[in-house]
Amino acid sequence: MNSVQIMLGAEGIKLAYNDSLQQETIDIVCMSEGYDSVINNYFTDQFVPRVYGKLKTREIVPDTAANRTDAAQKPAMNTVRFLKDAPKSESDFLLGRDRAVFISLGTTDMDVVVLEHEVVKSLK
Repeated sequence: MNSVQIMLGAEGIKLAYNDSLQQETIDIVCMSEGYDSVINNYFTDQFVPRVYGKLKTREIVPDTAANRTDAAQKPAMNTVRFLKDAPKSESDFLLGRDRAVFISLGTTDMDVVVLEHEVVKSLK
């Protein structure tokens, strides 16, 4: 199925994160820090425990002491790279086998799920 879905609000963001759990591997660019202000404890309480140690991931995150501590606790199947001098951004990007998800936790609280094969392929 080829499509682009736009979902608004906290429930749409949670749905996008949940859908990404259906992938065998996920490439993640995680720039957000304000999860709790939008989706409460969902990210740390529900998403993280279902990903790390269960799905193979490759992540890029800002180079902070907190992110380095977090990365050191992850299993080998969850690799992390650090971005020095990362710009401030409340957005995440997840890339799976058949979908790309752009998430904004800014003023609009929305996400865009791309299920168009050629677009997803070009992002890899």
